[in-house]
Amino acid sequence: MILDASTRIALTLGLGVMLGGCWNAVDAHCPGCAIVSERATTLPRFTPDTRAVVILVHGAFGLGNEWRGVIDAVRARRKSALVAFAWSGPWTRKPSLPAEALLRLVQQAIDQAPPRARILVIAHSAGGALTSYIGERLRVPAG
Repeated sequence: MILDASTRIALTLGLGVMLGGCWNAVDAHCPGCAIVSERATTLPRFTPDTRAVVILVHGAFGLGNEWRGVIDAVRARRKSALVAFAWSGPWTRKPSLPAEALLRLVQQAIDQAPPRARILVIAHSAGGALTSYIGERLRVPAG
């Protein structure tokens, strides 16, 4: 069977995504991380000496090996909390649901973290769209 050019390109891209490790469960690639889902956005308690809360937001196909460097760097820093947000990706019928869940999660981190702790949200691909949505809606206290 001979495939036309557009079909070959689509197959190559699809195969590249699958082989590239992009379709991954969060817990498989972030063992030991506090995993919070769009359905259960309760954060773990932060210790009083927590200096940073890092929230990872994966792209459309999950959290894969591309996050290894970030995860290792955060773990190397003491007094940092690492949270992975597991969401269903952009395939949902109501894209506002994961966006609102992430907003609640980050707002909760701002409200519950120790006074001098920094909150850092790192997003990849479609996760960046969620992150830009919440950035305009957070309530950040003065100081």
